[in-house]
Amino acid sequence: MREPIIKFNHWLPEKFGAVGMTLYPFILIKYSKADVGNVLTHEMIHWGQIQKDGVLKFYFMYGLYWAFNMWKYKFDTYKAYMNIPYEVEAYEKAGG
Repeated sequence: MREPIIKFNHWLPEKFGAVGMTLYPFILIKYSKADVGNVLTHEMIHWGQIQKDGVLKFYFMYGLYWAFNMWKYKFDTYKAYMNIPYEVEAYEKAGG
């Protein structure tokens, strides 16, 4: 299994409040190593999901869930994001 390339203090979109993002083969973290908290754990869970499902399936299904949830939750981006099964699993396992 390939290890991720982890980049700290990376620019991430402020608009969405993103503090971490897994863009294969990178994990991008907005803060320094000292300020990470559960963010890196959360992103490593996504890394495992990618390893399990494969890169194409993971991102395809993530996008499909996002689109469906945007419709289901009447374009409430927070609810759409929080109800993506990959995110539900990552938040549960990362403890927050």
